[in-house]
Amino acid sequence: MPIFAHLRIQHFRNLQHVDITPSAGFNFFHGINGAGKTSLLESLYYLGAGRSFRTHHTERLIQHEAPCFSIVVATQDQGLPFSIGVEKSRTGEQQWRWNGERLSSISPIAKRLPIQLMSTVSYRFFSQGAAARRQFLDWMVFHMEPSFYPQWQIFHRALKQRNAALQSGLSQEEIHLWDEELVLPAQHIDQLRAKVLSLWEPIFQQMLQFLYPEGKICTVYRRGWDDAHSLSALLQSHVSRDRRLGFTSNGPHRADLQLLCGSRPAQDVLSQGQQKLVLYAFHLAQGILLKQIHSITPIYLIDDLASELDQHKQNNVLEVLASLNSQVFITSIHPLDLPQFIDASTSLTFHVEQGVVQERVEHRIEIPLAH
Repeated sequence: MPIFAHLRIQHFRNLQHVDITPSAGFNFFHGINGAGKTSLLESLYYLGAGRSFRTHHTERLIQHEAPCFSIVVATQDQGLPFSIGVEKSRTGEQQWRWNGERLSSISPIAKRLPIQLMSTVSYRFFSQGAAARRQFLDWMVFHMEPSFYPQWQIFHRALKQRNAALQSGLSQEEIHLWDEELVLPAQHIDQLRAKVLSLWEPIFQQMLQFLYPEGKICTVYRRGWDDAHSLSALLQSHVSRDRRLGFTSNGPHRADLQLLCGSRPAQDVLSQGQQKLVLYAFHLAQGILLKQIHSITPIYLIDDLASELDQHKQNNVLEVLASLNSQVFITSIHPLDLPQFIDASTSLTFHVEQGVVQERVEHRIEIPLAH
C-alpha cells in the first residue's frame, strides 16, 4: 500500500516550513483552531488530487509574500521508494515531479496515491447536488477500473464538441455526428459505475450497521438518462431542447447517486452528526473494496474526528481504519484518548501551533473497547 514516508511542505498557507517523518499507521495532529492542522491535510490532498478542498483560488494557498509553495513527499509503495512533488507559483505556473522528472499532468500521481478526505467538505455529498455526488462515485470507479479514465476522457472531449455545436447553431446532421462519438464511451462509463456500485453497496451497508446501526439508508443510482430509452435515441429526440439549453441534457455527466431514508433524501432526515457517520461509512466502504480488489488501501485524511462523535463512535471509526492497515492523518483540537487496539509503535502524535508542526510524546490513556 502507498504511504507518505517523509513530508516537506513550504509556504503553504500558514505552514512556512514543515519537515516531518510520519508513521505508516496513525498520525494525530492537535492544536487550536487556526493553528494549521487543516492546512496540513489540505496540502496532502492537493498533492494527490491537484486541487484544494477549501478554495478554487489557488493563489490563496501561497503564504503571504512567498513566491510559491512546494510540497515534496518521499513515498513507499510495495517496498519501493519514490518521490513526488508539486510547486505552484503566484504567476500560475505549476510543476509536478516524479522522482525529479517533470510530469505533464497529475494523473500518474492521482492513480498511485488514492487519498480519501473525510472532513466538513464531505457534507457536499448531501448539500451540493449531483455533481458533488458524481465526484464521490467516480473517485471509486477511477481507482477500481483501469479503463474508466480513458473512456471518461473520450466522452468529455466529444461532449465538449457537441455542446459547442449546439451553441453555434450547427445543423442537426452535424450534431448527430458527435452523438455517435458520445454513445459508446457513455455506455461504458455507465456499465463501470453500475458494476463498482454493485460491489460497494453490501460493504457500505455493513459499515452503516457498524457505525450507525439505527440508520436505514438505501442508495439509488441514476445513470443520467431515461432507462426506458437508449441514449442514442434520446440525443436525437432532444436536439431542439438541447439547443435552447445550450448543453447536452442526457448522458453520464448527468448521473447521480442518491442516499435515501425511505422515500426522502437523507439530508432532509439526518442530523449533521448522523450525516457524518453515513459519510464515514461511505468512505470506509470504498477503502475496504479497494483493498479487496487491488490489495491497496487509501491514505485517509480525517479533519476533526471528535466533532459531533462521542468516544464510542470515534473508536468504531478508528477500529475500521486499524483493520485496513491504512496510513491515517487525523486532526483534533485536543489530544485524542486512544483505544487499546491502536498500536503505540505504529502511531505518532504531533502538536501544531502557528504553522509549526512538532512531534510530541503524549501520555497515553487507553480506553477499553465497549462490548
